[in-house]
Order: sequence, then C-alpha cells, then structure tokens
Amino acid sequence: MQAAKAKLPLQMLQRLLDGDNLKEDVIKKGRMLWEVAASTSLLNIVVKRSPHGNPIVTTPYPSHTIQGKAVRFDVYNVEKYST
Repeated sequence: MQAAKAKLPLQMLQRLLDGDNLKEDVIKKGRMLWEVAASTSLLNIVVKRSPHGNPIVTTPYPSHTIQGKAVRFDVYNVEKYST
C-alpha cells in the first residue's frame, strides 16, 4: 500500500530541508523560512512542532503556544516582531 503524496507546499518544504542532519543547517534554514514568512504574513505565523521540540527560531520567542497531546502550535505575532 502506498502512502498519499504530500501537497505541493509541503513537498517543497521537504525538498528544502531534505538531507539536513546537522543542527546548524536546520537552524539556518528555519531562520530563513522565518524571514520569508515574517515578510509576507499580515498578522500571525503559526508553526506546527512536536510537543517537546524547541521553537523553530530562538528569537523572537512565540507570542503563545497551543499545546495538544501529539503536536504543539507556536504562534508568533508578526506585528509585534516585524523585521
């Protein structure tokens, strides 16, 4: 049985991060994605993370988080952290 393919935006993100095993590479690309999202978003950026994972960027810290059993959503207020 084959798994369904991810939708195109997720496929592009997976290609961008593919093969990054070094923590520094993932942090650098996470920061790059943050910059793009912050420059295009109007209000908030929402990042889906594992419940115990670190935030995708160290600064700014999320405005608030929504915690579930299997996932956590970090919410960043873009107006507050405009770059």
